[in-house]
Amino acid sequence: MIRVIIAEDIYSLRNEIVRAIECSGFISVVGESSSGSGIVKIAEHTEFDVALLDVEMEKPNSGIEAAKYILKIKPAVKIVFLTFHDADEVIFSAFDAGAVDYVIKDSDFSKIIHHINQVYQNKEVIDWKIQKKIRKEFLRLRKSETNLIFFIRNLSVLTPAEKVILSLLVEDLSIRDIAAKRCVEITTIKTQISHILAKLHIKRTKDIVRQIKEMKLEDLLYSQQAEC
Repeated sequence: MIRVIIAEDIYSLRNEIVRAIECSGFISVVGESSSGSGIVKIAEHTEFDVALLDVEMEKPNSGIEAAKYILKIKPAVKIVFLTFHDADEVIFSAFDAGAVDYVIKDSDFSKIIHHINQVYQNKEVIDWKIQKKIRKEFLRLRKSETNLIFFIRNLSVLTPAEKVILSLLVEDLSIRDIAAKRCVEITTIKTQISHILAKLHIKRTKDIVRQIKEMKLEDLLYSQQAEC
């Protein structure tokens, strides 16, 4: 018998889910609550295999917080999120919290039961829409990591003076202001920026600045900037 605890703040929906699960014949609901804090208390004193958690209850992320705590005290249990939300940030937060599955509330109850049974048996059953979002995020992160390594390597070929100029560009100084700060002609700064663009294989200055800020690489540039 699979033992399940459920947290869902919509009373009528929770009752329907509980009835459907109990009628399955192989799943037993051993605890239920309308809040994240309530399900945590139940988890502390109950033996169970799967936690079916709503994401948003008394707080927008109550289910996420509850999942993290439950896995801390009982790392062997499986977390399945049940929610109306299919926004990317909610899905990624759920899996980051340790979820093994994520079921949208428009799913019929037989599908919820199927998901509970599959995760209990350590089988993958994540909805294809969720898989697509996760795969897309993985590819984005892998691309970001590749870009980061590539960018850091290219930064290493810049001269000290070029790094200083780049750091001033990141501070959103104009070419005129940089020239004044460096005590050189504007044309000199323009030439140096052209060299920087060529070395980093980037066409526009604003693209360099954007990438450095997004990757938080400001510390790799020289912080000491000579003035007149």
